Amino acid sequence: MFVDFDASKIDTRAARIFVRRAGNGPGLLLLHGFPETHVMWRDVAPSLARSGGPRRQVQNRHLEELGNWLA
Repeated sequence: MFVDFDASKIDTRAARIFVRRAGNGPGLLLLHGFPETHVMWRDVAPSLARSGGPRRQVQNRHLEELGNWLA
């Protein structure tokens, strides 16, 4: 589903945030809303990370407060 994306977790004082990253260049942050998860970006995120236009790093975050069952 996110073949060329690295997965990691970012710890903050308030939450742990699951993130998938791919690409190079300025960041493009993709957030989901309730009741979705980061998986809602599965079709568009890979295309954005390897687009022929300006290079960008796509960061697809899963917000734990909304459920962490996929991370």
